[in-house]
Amino acid sequence: ANTFHDNCVYGNQKGDIETSDGGYTATNNKTLDPLYTDRANHNYTLKTGSPCTGYGADGVSGAAETGPATATTTAQTTTATTTETAAAPAPSVDLPASTAAPEVSGSATITGTLTATAGSWTGAGPIDYAYQWQRCAASCFQISGATTPSYKPDASDIGMNVRIEVAASNAGGSSVAISDPTSAVTGSYSVSQTIADGSAMSGLVTWHATPSGTTDHVDFLVDGVLVTTEKSAPYGAPCDTCLFDSSTLANGNHVFTVKAYTASGAVTTTSSTVDVANIAAPAIVTAPVISGSMRVGSLVHASTGAWSGGGQLTFSYNWLSCNRWGGACAQINGASSATYVPTASDAGSRLRVMVSAQNTQGSATATSTTTAVVKR
Repeated sequence: ANTFHDNCVYGNQKGDIETSDGGYTATNNKTLDPLYTDRANHNYTLKTGSPCTGYGADGVSGAAETGPATATTTAQTTTATTTETAAAPAPSVDLPASTAAPEVSGSATITGTLTATAGSWTGAGPIDYAYQWQRCAASCFQISGATTPSYKPDASDIGMNVRIEVAASNAGGSSVAISDPTSAVTGSYSVSQTIADGSAMSGLVTWHATPSGTTDHVDFLVDGVLVTTEKSAPYGAPCDTCLFDSSTLANGNHVFTVKAYTASGAVTTTSSTVDVANIAAPAIVTAPVISGSMRVGSLVHASTGAWSGGGQLTFSYNWLSCNRWGGACAQINGASSATYVPTASDAGSRLRVMVSAQNTQGSATATSTTTAVVKR
């Protein structure tokens, strides 16, 4: 065998390459094939891709070397072969393995608390535990935000079974174990409703539902017919000023119902009978009246007057300035509230007020009588 001392340079390290009819050996952890062109026929020119990048102390260039494998300066002959020792693989870490399933204890009611244990595990420590509560019927699904060892069931759990999933993890990875489910969660779930104007209603109304626990959605029905479904609190018919009168419902009694549902499908219902009254457009019964001292700088007030028509009436005002005989009346700019303070320009004039009433069926206007002459 021929040994080429420091004749193959790998990066910043040098290695001895020993050649023989049986092969070659690279010391100093040089285990890559030097890729000689034809070692069997003593052609030691390096092929493209050889890991040898230069030569060392013996002065023989691996890239240019041909002919018999002899060194030109400090050649040595040796039969010793150095075998490289591979690094020992890192020791494996046993994954956590469940030897006893997690357990759930406590009261499966919406007023109780459930507590979970992690169960028993083998595996290299340290082992960390993560918790996820699940709600089960035909299948199980995770309960959002329920990630601690304790859980308080709510209305969404009524009629459902609850269980805990525990994930144990260490440096080697993680494993999961699941408890047996609890019995079906029990509890009381109810809903109340409020309707504007109590049991006698005419015109515009508000209608809201108040469930007693966590709710998925609420249905609003009139005479058994669905009006709307609300999916978030506060649960109110989106037409908070819906008209339930003869234009939408026949005059008389009607049943207003709300149905509240939990995520598990539990439902609770309440109903109220409402007397829906017919309404018409506003009509004046008694004209508006102006009261107060008719002097410049004194506050005067206008009443709305009395109106028929029903429903929720809204009012608007316009004040008028008339001559001393009550004629030639003209609107006073900016005077559009129920009160007015006469100015110096009103001295010697009389005042009137126009009141407009409006409901869902229409609007009408009435005018007061004239006041006494405004004094300074």
